[in-house]
Amino acid sequence: MAGADGCWKLSPGGLAGPSLLMWEHGTAWEVPGESLRLPNGQIVRAGDEILASGGTVESDQVTPQLTQGCDAGNPPLVVVLFQVQKV
Repeated sequence: MAGADGCWKLSPGGLAGPSLLMWEHGTAWEVPGESLRLPNGQIVRAGDEILASGGTVESDQVTPQLTQGCDAGNPPLVVVLFQVQKV
C-alpha cells in the first residue's frame, strides 16, 4: 500500500496490477500523500497492514468525481474498503 499523486494504491498481490484504493466515508488525509486518518481515529501510513471488508470494481465503472485529484494512471481495478482498521 502506497500513497502518492493524490491517491493510494495497493501493490499487486494476486491482482492484475496496482489497484486504486477507495476508502470508507469519513477517511481523510492526516498528512497529504503520507498518512490517512480513519473514521475510528487510527492513522494509516504507507506500508501499514490493514484489515478491511470490501470488494473490487473495474476502474471504468467508477465515476470520475470519485477519483478527482488522483493521478491513478489508469489502474485496472478499484478496491473499495469498508470497516478499515490497522493491524
